[in-house]
Amino acid sequence: MNQLLLIEDFKSFFLEFQSIWNSCNTELMISKLSPDLSVRWANADGVVSDWGYKEACLGWAEAFEQYCGHNPKWNFTIIHTTPASEDEVIVLFWVTFEMDGEKKEVVKLFVQRFKRYEDGWKLLHEYCESLRPEAAIL
Repeated sequence: MNQLLLIEDFKSFFLEFQSIWNSCNTELMISKLSPDLSVRWANADGVVSDWGYKEACLGWAEAFEQYCGHNPKWNFTIIHTTPASEDEVIVLFWVTFEMDGEKKEVVKLFVQRFKRYEDGWKLLHEYCESLRPEAAIL
């Protein structure tokens, strides 16, 4: 697949991925995670956490359970999308968050690497940097 087609295919998938994220559907979100997933989150307080597929599945389930019924909405601002290999794409984006119609003090910068498997795109690597909202210029 040439790079242009790869990016177009990915962009279509990434819209679906954002929709799944906003749906609070744990099963669907987990279906978009690679079993080889590696994650690193750097919190605004300086604490850094690393985890893999199992911990990510538990984290999504816990988060979605917590937000369910509170009309959560994650807002995505895509900064850049680029091919990383013949079957992988890296996307860089900001996320802000609303719950019950109220904007929350959440600003996160994500770098995610997705791989195209036979059964579709899956999140392979994720790095997230949390910022204090007053420090972020979006």
